[in-house]
Amino acid sequence: MVQIPLFPGYLFVRITQNQILQVLSINGVVRILGPELKRPSEVPESEIRAIRTLTENSSKVDPYPYLKVGRLVRVKYGPLKGLEGLLVKKRKRHRLVISVGVLRRSVATEVSAGDVEPL
Repeated sequence: MVQIPLFPGYLFVRITQNQILQVLSINGVVRILGPELKRPSEVPESEIRAIRTLTENSSKVDPYPYLKVGRLVRVKYGPLKGLEGLLVKKRKRHRLVISVGVLRRSVATEVSAGDVEPL
């Protein structure tokens, strides 16, 4: 089984207003989402509970519902990093088949959903 983040690149934290600058000083933290620095967006506790319940009780969570067949994608990691193509099929367990046009020919390959991003 391959485990990939449900929300790659995001970390949910419970902090006070006084802790914002402390969190921003942590290596790897780029920014806190929100309309302005001193007013971060709040995720309702009910949504956090729903995400926890879903992930704890199901092994079939598709973390990339925005990747639809027909969507252009770019490979972010691995030996195919930088490659762009068309998502042609979703296979079981977070596997994608993308078609890449090379010299007006199409080549299909299978990659992990966690390795691609939409264009």
